[in-house]
Amino acid sequence: IIFSSLIEESSLAYAAGSEGFWGLGKAGLITTIVVAVVLIATVAWLINGTKKRD
Repeated sequence: IIFSSLIEESSLAYAAGSEGFWGLGKAGLITTIVVAVVLIATVAWLINGTKKRD
């Protein structure tokens, strides 16, 4: 439910064409934050996984 609402907000922001954050707009900023959080979580999970095996 939360994820679908984020997608709707992103598409609305793109449709409005609001560019405030270095030309990204609100949707670009949200997407960047989500991708960064996922990447950080993935790297942390991989590091913890390899430490446990050694």
